[in-house]
Amino acid sequence: MIIGSGLLATSLSKIRHENSVFFASGVSDSRQENEIEFEREKELLLKSMQNTGTSEFFYFSTCSIFDPSLTQSRYIAHKKRMEDIILSKPRGRVIRLPNIVGPMGNPTNLVNYLTNSIRHAHPIEIQRHATRYLLGVDEMNTLFQAIVDHGTQQLVTSLTPPKNIKVTTIVSIIESILGVQAISKLVESGTPYEVDFSDTQFYASKLGFEFSNNYYENILEKWCKFAE
Repeated sequence: MIIGSGLLATSLSKIRHENSVFFASGVSDSRQENEIEFEREKELLLKSMQNTGTSEFFYFSTCSIFDPSLTQSRYIAHKKRMEDIILSKPRGRVIRLPNIVGPMGNPTNLVNYLTNSIRHAHPIEIQRHATRYLLGVDEMNTLFQAIVDHGTQQLVTSLTPPKNIKVTTIVSIIESILGVQAISKLVESGTPYEVDFSDTQFYASKLGFEFSNNYYENILEKWCKFAE
């Protein structure tokens, strides 16, 4: 069973699974502060858990939990609460994901937002020191399929490429792809952060899969044209 309808939920429909629930619905915008939206996700999550019995229950959370600049945000506090609820279930599992890049998705998604702003000459502010992780939807599916196939006793798993990327670099790559220069202003803010790669490395090694040195350039080249 898949709960959700966005990019993540749609992509998960390709995963082979039995007796598993994928909860891919709810708040995805890290700038969200509306408690009504947070409560809506919580209510849906609790209802879904009641209706799925003993099925293995996967909740898709965020690697932004590791971003020190977001530790005081309502969004991160909410995601931590949702993780705690999931982990109270005997077969509850949390998958922490970075920014997913694919053929559709929320316009507030980082890559969609930057691509559309640059394409349509909308001014943007860029945090000089901020870093992010990007994961292509195909690679996410491949890695998560390995988790489903091999099973996991690990309660929380983070899936990311091995290295982060500066937001300023993401903008430069998109500019090159589109052949358009961003109308941008650098601001002295943002905090770099890192996510332990060992979880991803474990499953990637089972698949004989490696991230290329130009992985970020490749996925942006592949998916930026779909940004809406």
